[in-house]
Amino acid sequence: MIGEIARVVKGDGRLILEFESSRSPEYLFTRHFGRDVSQVSTFYIYENENIWVYNERLVRRLLEEAGFEIVAESRTHFVAPLIFRFKKDINYAARFAALDWLVSRVPFLNRHSANVIYL
Repeated sequence: MIGEIARVVKGDGRLILEFESSRSPEYLFTRHFGRDVSQVSTFYIYENENIWVYNERLVRRLLEEAGFEIVAESRTHFVAPLIFRFKKDINYAARFAALDWLVSRVPFLNRHSANVIYL
């Protein structure tokens, strides 16, 4: 899929890629944590859904093999997924989302975001 995207992006074109990380705290102590690719059951806007999660190393390698260069990256959703992992209450977990700005500045912790965005 990334190879096909690389084929149609113009020479000076940009790709913005957002994906769900398998290293999200939501998957701690599950068989999904850190896997290259895994299908998980989660939620979005209070609805259950099945999604694919990816290991960042795999995504970086695939982008590099397709000729893309990552020039910027951003990570989001750190604390709420951790709280949700153990509490299983989306409303309770959402109360902790304001702490994301702090966690995003801690190098070790910010590698465990739920979402990763590359440019």
